[in-house]
Amino acid sequence: MTVQMAMVLAAFLFMIVFMIWGKIEPCIVVMLTLGFLWFTKILDTGTAFGQFSGNTIITMVCMMICSAGLMKTNILHHITKLVKKMNGGERLLYVVAMLVPFILCQFMGGVSSLMATIPLLVGLADTNDVPRTKLILPALVGSQFGIGLFPIGMSATIFMQKNEYLTALNAGVDLGFWDIMLTRLPGVIASMIFVVLIGYKLMPSVPGRTSSDIPAEMSLKESTLSPWREKAAYFIFLAVLTGLIFNNQLGLSPGQISFAGAVLYMLLDILPHREAFGSVNWSIVFMVGFGIAICSALQSSGAVDIIAEVSSKVITSKSSLVLLCIIMFVFCATVTQFMDNNALVNIMTPIMIAACIGVGLNPLAIVCVIDLSSMASIMTPLSGPGGMLAYTMGGYSYKDMIKFGAPIVLVQAVVSAVWVPFYFGLL
Repeated sequence: MTVQMAMVLAAFLFMIVFMIWGKIEPCIVVMLTLGFLWFTKILDTGTAFGQFSGNTIITMVCMMICSAGLMKTNILHHITKLVKKMNGGERLLYVVAMLVPFILCQFMGGVSSLMATIPLLVGLADTNDVPRTKLILPALVGSQFGIGLFPIGMSATIFMQKNEYLTALNAGVDLGFWDIMLTRLPGVIASMIFVVLIGYKLMPSVPGRTSSDIPAEMSLKESTLSPWREKAAYFIFLAVLTGLIFNNQLGLSPGQISFAGAVLYMLLDILPHREAFGSVNWSIVFMVGFGIAICSALQSSGAVDIIAEVSSKVITSKSSLVLLCIIMFVFCATVTQFMDNNALVNIMTPIMIAACIGVGLNPLAIVCVIDLSSMASIMTPLSGPGGMLAYTMGGYSYKDMIKFGAPIVLVQAVVSAVWVPFYFGLL
């Protein structure tokens, strides 16, 4: 082992330990790690910061702006009115509680979609004489399991982020546009069906909070856009999504398509430029950009070969890779209850890609398993802001959340453990 290898492995270990510890923001941990590699000249400036001129980061930033532009419309009110017109029993309310944040988090963050849904849930619960606590936990399921599922909004870049890791580590394979969605969807559908048929019986019947406890910023607000701007906002968003799907046929990169959409939102004054740039989650952008650069350091220094050599003692065949997919699901689904899921994905993805490459196996299945299992953060308030919001607004106990969430995660685990290996031809 060379000195450079040792330094890269030490930096990578530092990143893992401090991300799991959770006392320092994951983005800052990644920045410190990259800074060490940059100042020690293991990475040159171009490699360390070059990702920010790459297609993935450009697309990510511009799609965040496009999603913010869509949220300036009355789309949330249209969804709310549609839901209120529905007539059905209590189980229909559980479906609505899951589907509304599930749909919204395709265009905004999981926490934002949950916050936007809570006023609707309170109204539905009060109108139908159902305890509010019966609806908030299903909404948490929808807001978490829906994150990054469909390749729209910011989620249109998720497969590109994975491919950047695969490229940096010389995997020689790529995820397709629909692969993330197709590997996650069966487990998500099974989990939601479980909630409607059985899981609702596990929900607590505590009084919950009153309407006065809901902060003003969590209430839906009418759009101030003129009618033509509202229509233009919908048209731009649909055009961008269509362009991303058919970018090869159009001869344009995803970055160019999303950039054009972001500019149009600002040019037409649908989204003021200050709001546009304020809508970008810069911590995620920097964490992804720096994370890819750190993967490059693992590859260029040869440290990735050490990881692969160690892993080869465990992963020796397709059958052991299937078993590893199951173990990785259980591990990530457990750890994500106590740490940021983005941090967990950024830690485990390069490690497992390197492990699979080292023994000549396709890493795509394990990459997707890490992604989907890290979204199962619904069992404790420590799982993230969404879990804490549900815990606070619902007045639940830790036991309440675990009792409801654990069987749902188990259902997702069983379905995904069979489906994902089958999808990639391992079964």
